[in-house]
Amino acid sequence: MERRANIQGGGGDSGKCTIEVEVDGTATLEIRGDRAWLRTNQGERATWRRFDCNGILPRNPSDFRFRGIDGRGRQDLVRDPRSNGGTAVVRIQDTAGGREGYTFDIEWRGFGGDGGYPPPGPGGPGGGWGWSGYWDNGWGDEIRYQGVGQGEFYAEGGQHYRIRRVEVIVQRRDGSVVVNLDASNSPDTLRFRGRIQRAQRGMVHADLRLASNWGRVNNADGIMNIALNNGRVNELNMDGRSGPRRFTVRWRD
Repeated sequence: MERRANIQGGGGDSGKCTIEVEVDGTATLEIRGDRAWLRTNQGERATWRRFDCNGILPRNPSDFRFRGIDGRGRQDLVRDPRSNGGTAVVRIQDTAGGREGYTFDIEWRGFGGDGGYPPPGPGGPGGGWGWSGYWDNGWGDEIRYQGVGQGEFYAEGGQHYRIRRVEVIVQRRDGSVVVNLDASNSPDTLRFRGRIQRAQRGMVHADLRLASNWGRVNNADGIMNIALNNGRVNELNMDGRSGPRRFTVRWRD
C-alpha cells in the first residue's frame, strides 16, 4: 500500500519523518524519497495512519537514525538507506491479539555528496530511473541551465509574478528535476522539484512533486514541460497545484 509523504516546513541538510501505522501480525515498510510502501507479511492487513515529513529522504544521507516511539511489539530498522540504494526498511512484529498502532521516527543529516535527490525507482529504458524515452547524447548526464527571458507565474487568488531569470537542473542518472524562478516582485525565489516521466527529442516531461515559496515547502502535483535546444532551455511551462491553489508558469528565453 503506497503512500506519499505530507511534507511541511524543513529545508537545509537535515530532516525527519514520523510514520504511524496499524499492524496485527507482521508488516514491512519501505521508505524512499517522499514515498513509502506498507506491506503485510502475516496477519490482518496493515493500514496507514500518517506519514509526515519536513523534507525528502536523500539517497545517501551522511547520518541516519531510526527511533521507535510507540507500540507494544517490536519495530526494527532492517535496512539502512545508506547501504540500500536510498531505501530505509522497517519491520514491525505484533504478536498479541488485535490491531495495534505503531509510531516511529526516521531522521537524517547531510546528502552524502550526491545532491540529496532520491531515485524515482529502478528500471525504465533511456538510461534513467523510472522514466523512458529518448535522451539526447548532446545533453550529457546533466542539463544545467541559467538564463534570462520573459515569463509569468499565476496562482489562484490573484498572486501574479513576472519571471525573468530561471535555473533548471535535470539529472539523467536519478531523474531529478530542479527549477528555480526569480520573481520580479517577490523577495524569495520560487523553487520547484520534480521527476522525469519521459524524454523526447528536444523535450523533457516531468511530474511536479514539491513547491517552495517564502521558505515554506509544500507537496505539489502537476506537470513540467521543458523545451531544449543544444542544452539550452528555450521554453518552460508548468501547470500544477500546491496546497489548495492551482498555478501556472509560462516562460520563454
